[in-house]
Amino acid sequence: MRSDDLKIGMRGVTLVRPWPWTLSNGRIRVLGARRRPPKHLIGQVVAIHAGPEWDQDTNTALREVCASPELAGHHPYGIVALAKIRGYATWPGDPWIARAGQQAWFRPPVAWLFDEVVGIEPVGCSGARDPAFKGLWRVPDTVVELLRHRIKRDIVDWRGR
Repeated sequence: MRSDDLKIGMRGVTLVRPWPWTLSNGRIRVLGARRRPPKHLIGQVVAIHAGPEWDQDTNTALREVCASPELAGHHPYGIVALAKIRGYATWPGDPWIARAGQQAWFRPPVAWLFDEVVGIEPVGCSGARDPAFKGLWRVPDTVVELLRHRIKRDIVDWRGR
């Protein structure tokens, strides 16, 4: 991923913690959703935003399979990763999901598939205007510029962790 992949007007997706951690650390590249990603976002980079909500049940389950830190304080808020939306799948036997070993993370009715995931030092950003909103939102232009500088300066490739 290059800094010029980050476009003005790019979208962010807010997720309940600890899911952003699993993406930023390369553990999971498939996330269940209620609907397919918009067609215009397939192949585009999105900012993975860790929202204020915490799901302890999910964290307990994740600790068993991918060593997720136990306490909510270990999962930062803000933009914690950048990822390209590869596409989506509507069944767990999708060939990409199988090749990536991600079958266990498929949740109906649809799963978003992420590729080129890179964790970054968290960038403070409130996400959507409504703190209860989880989903897609426009990343402010000033934050996109900050992300461009951050990715040039201290990108952390998840494969190297």
